Amino acid sequence: MLPDSIPLFPLSTVLCPGGVLPLRIFEPRYVDMVRDCVRNDTGFGVILITSGREVGPAAQTETIGTFSRITNFDQSDDGLLTIIATGERRFVLRESTVSSNELRVGKVEYLPEPETTLTPERFHALVEILQQMLTGLGPPWSSMKTHYEKADWLANRLTELLPIGNLLKQAQLEQDDPIQCLEYFQGILEDTNRH
Repeated sequence: MLPDSIPLFPLSTVLCPGGVLPLRIFEPRYVDMVRDCVRNDTGFGVILITSGREVGPAAQTETIGTFSRITNFDQSDDGLLTIIATGERRFVLRESTVSSNELRVGKVEYLPEPETTLTPERFHALVEILQQMLTGLGPPWSSMKTHYEKADWLANRLTELLPIGNLLKQAQLEQDDPIQCLEYFQGILEDTNRH
């Protein structure tokens, strides 16, 4: 059962279900959040910033984000906490409050899990591009379990990793149909090949 009240981690990036996100944690509010998540075996919401910054006062965000769990954490040589968050499920942020330490906590409603759709053969070039990207990026991406045959998994990884703007990434995160998402990326690929 996923919690309907979760701490939020506003970031200048988009995380989709099934994705991995390495983070270096140094602000006290997020150090406390990570400690609580590990202690209580729960997670937090990764959500794109619309106004403000990752540090300092609580930022304004989009309304759709991804619930994630900490799947790895370590203390680096410089004393900072390093974690890997893994995206699980999209949510809609219904309301949020800001605590005294500027941590936003949101009341969320989870979006339905997408139905499993097999990746059509016509997107083979997108599969090849993603395979090359994951290999070239190194861990944790190169060691993640892959599901190229699932259209939603393929669409989510391309959304996270292709060099498109965050607003376009957010639009793809909000897209319910992975085939439409793949059609969009296929269009970009065809336009690039034409020029």
